[in-house]
Amino acid sequence: MSIGLYRGTVILEKHQKIWEENARDTISLLRDILNDVAVDI
Repeated sequence: MSIGLYRGTVILEKHQKIWEENARDTISLLRDILNDVAVDI
C-alpha cells in the first residue's frame, strides 16, 4: 500500500480559504509554544 504521490509527482490545487485560517491557527500555536525563541513566524 502506498500513501501520497509517486516520487517526482506534483499536483497543484486551487486556493482554499481554509488554508489561511489553518496558517493563522498554526502560527498562533507556535508563538504560544516558542514564546520569545522565534523572531518571526
